[in-house]
Amino acid sequence: MAGRLIQLDRAGRFNMTKLNYKYADFARTLLRQIAVDRMMPGDRLPSEEDMGRQHGLSRITVRRALRMLEKDGYVSRKRPLGTFVARSLQDAGDLHMVRGTVIVAIPSLTSNPGDEDHALTTVLRGMEEELAQVGFSVHVLSLGRDERRDRGRLTSLMEHGKVEGICAVGSCFDRFRHLVGATPLVNSCTFFPDQLPWVGVDMSEAAFSCIRFLLDHGHRDIATIVGPWVDLRAMGQINLGHRRAFEQHGVPFRRTMVHQAYEGESIIDLATEILRDKGRPTAIFAEDWRITRAILFAAQNLGLRIPQDLSLVACGQNNLFVSAPVSITAYLPDNEQVGREAARTLVALTDGGLRPSMPLYVPGRVVEQQSVCRR
Repeated sequence: MAGRLIQLDRAGRFNMTKLNYKYADFARTLLRQIAVDRMMPGDRLPSEEDMGRQHGLSRITVRRALRMLEKDGYVSRKRPLGTFVARSLQDAGDLHMVRGTVIVAIPSLTSNPGDEDHALTTVLRGMEEELAQVGFSVHVLSLGRDERRDRGRLTSLMEHGKVEGICAVGSCFDRFRHLVGATPLVNSCTFFPDQLPWVGVDMSEAAFSCIRFLLDHGHRDIATIVGPWVDLRAMGQINLGHRRAFEQHGVPFRRTMVHQAYEGESIIDLATEILRDKGRPTAIFAEDWRITRAILFAAQNLGLRIPQDLSLVACGQNNLFVSAPVSITAYLPDNEQVGREAARTLVALTDGGLRPSMPLYVPGRVVEQQSVCRR
């Protein structure tokens, strides 16, 4: 599935200028003005053109601010008469634009509780900070331990809370989406963008970048190992990235070098079988930090040294925290930016924006450390 990629400036940084919330700031300014002027319900506000001229803002920014205030019941817009105050401001809380709640659905830990998911923590931080900027409160809903209880908690939130939208991290919310009706929902951090709107990492690009890095270091016998949790569509993207890197280098691609563990198979056993073979690879791309740990364990049992006997590149932030004799070279998605972009997409939807027609890919980068040597 094609998607759009966030643009970077010349210094390689995200262009935050285009991604700010001027309209939200102006909405708060208007509320303060209404309070200071002691305007009452039915009082008319200046025209969009006059407000834009007075505050140095575009008409689009003014219109988005008014749409936001209208949605939250502060103003009413009557064409062609203009915009009117809809309710008086009762307390200081109104001036801060305290809006409703956004549910952030995350998967429950199903493995060792000691295996902290640093990537998930970073995504959540980006989401919460971005949503707080425009007055939303965040309710984190952990799903996956008990479906009946999960369903009950979600239903209660939807019935009794002012839920304005939902950000789903991973696929944990898939079985509950029918319970939320038309509530705006943004998906993120799954391997494949099967539900729009979606924000995440392009797995084809991640595989391509890692394999290209190994090829640039002289490796030609490069294996890719993927976990059983990756579905067929995402597996196809990873395979595409692997093949594309070889083709760009003019090196023959062998499909047999791409391996996926089947459900219930020991990843350590799979890695051991690959590394014990006579034609074993000189380098491996690990799709996930759990694959990295299995490869390190198998290599240690076989007496293979990293990187002297086997080079290793992995995908994901959690690889930085894997216990290993050397630090792991890894493709690092910008997880905080993923969280921010998912939140921005949701805010745009709650403010009346159009539903995105393409997935939004947030670029990452390969960070070189000690687990790769030249051939």
